[in-house]
Amino acid sequence: MHIHRATSEDAPGIAAVSVAAWRRAYRGILAEDFLAGLQEESRAREWRASLLAGAPRVLVTRDQGGAVSGYVAFDKSRDDDAPTDTGEIFALYILPDFQRAGLGRALLAAAMEALRAAGFRAVSLWVIAGNEPAIRFYEAAGFRTTASDGKTFTLGGAPLTENRYQRALSKPGGEMESSGFEDCAEAANPA
Repeated sequence: MHIHRATSEDAPGIAAVSVAAWRRAYRGILAEDFLAGLQEESRAREWRASLLAGAPRVLVTRDQGGAVSGYVAFDKSRDDDAPTDTGEIFALYILPDFQRAGLGRALLAAAMEALRAAGFRAVSLWVIAGNEPAIRFYEAAGFRTTASDGKTFTLGGAPLTENRYQRALSKPGGEMESSGFEDCAEAANPA
């Protein structure tokens, strides 16, 4: 498996992964008509603009034919209450046919290493309540949440709750950094 920095040419592939993964991950959480209405073309335009702007940073994996099979987007935390040395995983999605093959773990590890190398000491991400596979995945990677780390919003006509998960980043030798998030300091290294 190879992980590459995404270029603007990867935008259609990232969009295809995003739409396919959303339709699977959020089935039963978001309305079926909303999921059916997701369009790769509009997402590809958005991703192309982001990739050309250089933010957020995006890494991709490819299948044997060279098509994007997964991606992770990350950068400085967008949360107003986050310490300045906190990064954020904005999105991590894998094509359904490639899930459970280690791509997600590899992309997450690569993003966390890039954040650590850029000087970040902690990382956070947001997960929609009810997305149990994602919650289990991030908890296995050492992310933790607290009851006060939630927010509610509406998407596709459905009220949703999203919970913030956080963890400290490892130093080069695997030792955990301390962070502004108390519950991150005890988090385990990702499996």
